[in-house]
Amino acid sequence: MDNIIIVKTFMCLAAGVLIGFVHFGGLWLTVRRSFESRSGGVNYLAGFFVRSLISLTAIYLVSDGQLFGVAACIAGMILIRRVLTRKIGTVKDLP
Repeated sequence: MDNIIIVKTFMCLAAGVLIGFVHFGGLWLTVRRSFESRSGGVNYLAGFFVRSLISLTAIYLVSDGQLFGVAACIAGMILIRRVLTRKIGTVKDLP
């Protein structure tokens, strides 16, 4: 029984990495497109709701609503956020 929980936790962690990649990749695209658009605020708001809906639905489905699964998904999202921040850079790194 314990092995099943460990495997499920690692699967939720991996799914969290994928969910985080989609979430933060979508954020990156939203920010880049908002500079080119006349209605930047609408793009930010729509992007926020779409990203949140996709991320929260995916986390719930992957974790089956169990707390350890949700925690593992969020840990995966935090992990990919740190990786993407180091890879892409921050606002301070922009010219």
